[in-house]
Amino acid sequence: MGFHVGSAIGMRLHKYFRADVELSYRRAEVDDLDAQREVSHGQGYFSMLSAMANGYVDYDFGLPVIPYVGAGIGWTRVELDANNEDGILRVEGEDNVLAWALMIGGSIPVNDVMDISVGYRYIKTMDTQLESALIRTTTGEASERLDSEFDSHEGVVTVRYRF
Repeated sequence: MGFHVGSAIGMRLHKYFRADVELSYRRAEVDDLDAQREVSHGQGYFSMLSAMANGYVDYDFGLPVIPYVGAGIGWTRVELDANNEDGILRVEGEDNVLAWALMIGGSIPVNDVMDISVGYRYIKTMDTQLESALIRTTTGEASERLDSEFDSHEGVVTVRYRF
């Protein structure tokens, strides 16, 4: 579990198509770390700072809710700083990678200038490379680069102003 905040600016390009550029930040606490198939309690955090270009198709069926689907692509800076409870594994680092997202939801017009949207977003990064330290009491410390990916399923509430 974590949080996601962001802001975007965009425009309607067609009756059914709108686009925006978005800057957002996500952060989640690390609960578990898996080292050599042994899962132990972890502590630390994982965060992402993203700049995305998004496109949406929405169609008014004459219902109170206007459904939409969307997709986005952009840059993200991933940062991880975590260790397990017994201090055997430490993973830390940051990387800049490509990310993409898929969105679906519905908008409710509140008045002539404001909509409230509720939706779902799936966001995924390409491979990140982070440093890890595996500490053993008998052999000392070994460090290696970890290749990993991040993905998230998010419930999103948006307030959109038109001007």
